[in-house]
Formats: sequence, C-alpha cells, structure tokens
Amino acid sequence: MCVEKVQRSKVNVASTPKPSKDFEIILSKMSPQAEYDITEHVRELMGDLKEFKQSEIKEISNKLKQYLDETYDRVWQVIILNGSYCMNFSHEPFKALHFKYGPNIFLLWRTPKG
Repeated sequence: MCVEKVQRSKVNVASTPKPSKDFEIILSKMSPQAEYDITEHVRELMGDLKEFKQSEIKEISNKLKQYLDETYDRVWQVIILNGSYCMNFSHEPFKALHFKYGPNIFLLWRTPKG
C-alpha cells in the first residue's frame, strides 16, 4: 500500500498543519501533511526573493524535484511558471499538487517509474 494512502487514513485533520495563507492551493491529491511539508520546503527554497532570474528558477525547480524524489519516491515532474496555463496530465494516485506562491505557479506530480 502506498505511503500516501496510509498517511491519509491515519491523519487527524484537525491537528495537521495547513499550508500558509501565502499559498493558494489550486489542486491537491495529497494529504494535508504532505501539502504542508511541500509548501514549507518551497518557502525555504524561495527565501526572501520576490523576483527571480531564469537560472534561479531552474535551480529551485531542480532542488524541489530532488526533494520530492527523495521524500516521496521517484519520478516527480516539476514546472514553475508565471501566468495562465491549461493542462491535462496523468499522475500516480495521491501524487499531485498545484499551487500558487507569489507570482509563481507550481505544478508537481509523480509519474509511474516504469
């Protein structure tokens, strides 16, 4: 049984921290604890910077993917963008999170390994 499904069944929603109001959750197929952990990691990666150069966004994307692969198993896809988007995608059960933080939109999902 996948870790996320077990985590969802054990969670006490009242005691689970929620993502900060700085984050606007667009879509979540993950547990509240995973939402919180991932958004807090993004906050750490972004630091106090308000505007980023392309090279900085690429580095944040790489570090976020590495964190997701190590924490929630492989293989994660990470897209960071500004502006509107349309998207159709497939993901493993309980492994997708889209949110807005500042001017950036983060699209995160895990694809099957094989």
